[in-house]
Amino acid sequence: TYPVTVLNPAPTVGPSNALNFTVSSPSEVWVDDDWAGSNPGDPVGGHTFADDAFATLQLATNGVSDAGIVHVAAGTYGGSLDIDTRTDLSYEGEGRDAVTFQPTATLPWNVGGYGSSRTAALRVVESAEIDFSGITFDFATVAGTNVIGVFYWNASGDHSDNRYRNMGLPANYYEITSYWRAPGPPYSDGSRAEIGIAGCEFTDTGRLGLVTHDFVHATLEHSPFTKTYD
Repeated sequence: TYPVTVLNPAPTVGPSNALNFTVSSPSEVWVDDDWAGSNPGDPVGGHTFADDAFATLQLATNGVSDAGIVHVAAGTYGGSLDIDTRTDLSYEGEGRDAVTFQPTATLPWNVGGYGSSRTAALRVVESAEIDFSGITFDFATVAGTNVIGVFYWNASGDHSDNRYRNMGLPANYYEITSYWRAPGPPYSDGSRAEIGIAGCEFTDTGRLGLVTHDFVHATLEHSPFTKTYD
């Protein structure tokens, strides 16, 4: 909500009373890498670019309201993805054989005193019910020591029917595909961050495919781990 004051023209010069205008974000947005290069307001796929349609995952995240859905069209998406202090977001890909998030950059953790010494491609911090489905996460471009692929800190959510791959060789001690940690409030021993992973595939995960710490309750179902190197 933004207060707006209007300056009256002559002969009655002076400001009006402040009027409040509320700008709301849509609860459902669409993202398609084919829309890169579109201009705000352009019609794309039955939607309006920069309103409910975007070309990157980050801009779609910035543009959707809490309790929202991000529909991810077939394609390959780069960059990184930062989700901070958000609630109830669902990223629904068209299928892990069609949608690939191949990050080309990472983000500093900036939590728990780690600063920028460790980074993540997908950073979910102080957020609840952040879900992903039908997406391949391919970390070949960013894999390296002190790099985490999927990073949840004091956050909860479900991952289903995804694929995670190419985090690298296990030689790098802190090269980890997914890291889920809830060190404190609102979480405690009696109220843990719920993490669900179902129907996913983990391939060449680096040193570790999945790590949980502190007050996390994780459920892992029907999700095989595979390596293709000796």
